Amino acid sequence: MRDGTPTIAFVRREWRFLLFGALVMFWTSPGQTYLISLFGDELRRDFGLGHGEFGLLYTGATLVSAAILWPAGRLVDRLRLAKFVWWVCAAMAVSAAAFSLVSGPVTLFLGILFVRFLGQGMMSHIAVTAMARRYVGERGRAIAIAGFGFPIAEGVLPPLITIGLTMTSWQNIWIVLGLGVALTMLPSVPFLLRRTAGQDGQGPDALSKHDGAQRQWTRGEMLRDGRFLMVAPLVMTMSAIFTGIIFHQKFIIATAKQWDFLWWSVCFGVFAVCQVAGSFSTGWLVDRISAKGGIRQAVSFEGKNTGQGRMGVKAHHVQRDLHQGLVGEAVRGFLKLSAIQRRTVPIGDVLELAQALAGKAQHDAALAVYRRALTDHPRGPGLDRIFLGIGSVLLYGKHRPTAAYQYFMDALDADPEPDVELSVRQGLKTIAEMQKHQFRGR
Repeated sequence: MRDGTPTIAFVRREWRFLLFGALVMFWTSPGQTYLISLFGDELRRDFGLGHGEFGLLYTGATLVSAAILWPAGRLVDRLRLAKFVWWVCAAMAVSAAAFSLVSGPVTLFLGILFVRFLGQGMMSHIAVTAMARRYVGERGRAIAIAGFGFPIAEGVLPPLITIGLTMTSWQNIWIVLGLGVALTMLPSVPFLLRRTAGQDGQGPDALSKHDGAQRQWTRGEMLRDGRFLMVAPLVMTMSAIFTGIIFHQKFIIATAKQWDFLWWSVCFGVFAVCQVAGSFSTGWLVDRISAKGGIRQAVSFEGKNTGQGRMGVKAHHVQRDLHQGLVGEAVRGFLKLSAIQRRTVPIGDVLELAQALAGKAQHDAALAVYRRALTDHPRGPGLDRIFLGIGSVLLYGKHRPTAAYQYFMDALDADPEPDVELSVRQGLKTIAEMQKHQFRGR
C-alpha cells in the first residue's frame, strides 16, 4: 500500500492543475460521440444522408483521426505543456466554430475529423498524460479528479443542446461551443499550469532520460507483447458498445421508442454520477495497489482457466519472490519457468525481471537471467536489448568494461532500436573515458 496526501488536502493544494485537467476533459466533448450524435437527425436531414451513410462517414473520420493521433500523440512527451495545450485548445475552438460552416458530406467529414482528432483524441490524451507526468504518489486520484470534467459535460451539455435545438439552428450551437472553448481555456491555461512544490513528477525531461539497464518499450514490442493483447479488449469492449448505441441514440430513443428525448438527455446526469463514482473508486485503488497491480488482478481473473493464465501465476510467483527479497528463489523460479515454457516466455517478462534484479544490485542474478534469455531467444526482436542489458550490467554493475564492450558491439550488430543504440553509444563513451583514466594513471 502506498502513502499519499489525504484527498481533501490534495485538492486544496493542487486545485489549479486539477481544474485544468477537468476543463480539458470537459471540452473534449465537441469531439465525443455522445455530443455529435445529438445533431444526427439535423445533419442527416440537411445533407440527405441515410443512417448507414452517416455512420460510414463518421467511422471513416474517426479512423483517420486515430491514424493521425498515432504519431501526433508523441508530441505531448516532447513539447512543453503550456504552449502545446494552448495551441491545441485554440485549434479546438476554431474547429468547433468552423463546424457551423459544414455544407455537404465532404466538409462534414472534415468537420468531424477535426473535432474528433482534437477533442476525443488530443485533448483526452493531454489531460491524462499531464496528470500522470506531474504526480507520482497521487497519480490515480489526479487522473480521476481531472476526469470528473467529462461526466460533468455529459450531465450538462445534452439537455442544454436538446433545448437549444428547439430554439435555434445547429450551426449557432456549434459557434457557441467554439466560443466556450476559447473563453474558458485560452486565458486560463498559463495560470492553471503553474507548477507547485507538491507536484512530484519530473515532467518530459524525466521521460527522455534513462540508464542503460532500464527497459524502454518500443511501439512494435508493445503490440507484440501478450500482456497488451490481454489488456486491450478490457479497454476497447465497453467503448465499442457504448459508441455504437449512443451514435444512434436519437433514432433509438425518439423514433424507434418514441420517448421524450429531453427526458433521455437529462438521464445522462445519472450516468455521469455513476461514472464519477467508478472513477474515484478506481483512482483510490490505483493509489493503493498501483495500476499494474489492478490490471494484474483483472487479467489473471480473465485468464485463470487458460494456459496463459497458469503461466501468469507462475510468473507472478517469481515477481513476488523478487519483491520480498528472495532473489535466489526468484531466479530459480524463472529458470524453471523458462525450462518448462522453452521459447514461450515473453521477452518482455525476461527483460523486466533482469532489469529488476540489476536495479537491486543483484548483478550475477541479472546476468544469469539475461544469458538464459540469450539461449532461449537467439534471434528476433529483443536481441539488441538482451545484449545491451548484459553489457550494462558488466559495465555499470561489475565494472568490467572490456567484457561489456563486446556485448555493446553485438547490440549494434543486432539492428537496434534508436533508444537502444543511444544507450549503447553512451556505454561505449563511458568505456572510452574509463580506459583514458586508466591510461593516465599508469
